[in-house]
Amino acid sequence: MLSSYSIDNNEAEDVNTLSLGPDFTDMICLTHSEVYQILANKIHSSNRTSSYSKTLEYLKRFSPAEEEKCAVTTELRQALESYERRTEKGMQSLHPYEIVSLCDLMQTDSTVDEAIALIPSLSRRFNENDIESMLELVRK
Repeated sequence: MLSSYSIDNNEAEDVNTLSLGPDFTDMICLTHSEVYQILANKIHSSNRTSSYSKTLEYLKRFSPAEEEKCAVTTELRQALESYERRTEKGMQSLHPYEIVSLCDLMQTDSTVDEAIALIPSLSRRFNENDIESMLELVRK
């Protein structure tokens, strides 16, 4: 699945073109919720720095509170991973960065314009109807 999106590795690092640089080539992208779950269980609260606590607080605002909602995030990720559309450039699927960014929109009622503003690479590869169908998956 990951090979079905195209990235020009000769471009400078630019999230708009999904050129994230060599450090991110084989990395797994995580949602805010997933990072929160990892960090919340990582360090006992008495050993947390101010920076760590602020990061955790920020992530908590965007993370589902109950386990049921965490399962929904997993289901949403799977649905977005299998999302494909035929475009003038051939079959296009979502880049892992786009998948987690869309999952992070789960807590909001985002419009196509907001999604494009937050994830500009979407508009380079998909039309507005495609992006709306992605957001419909997110809203379920």
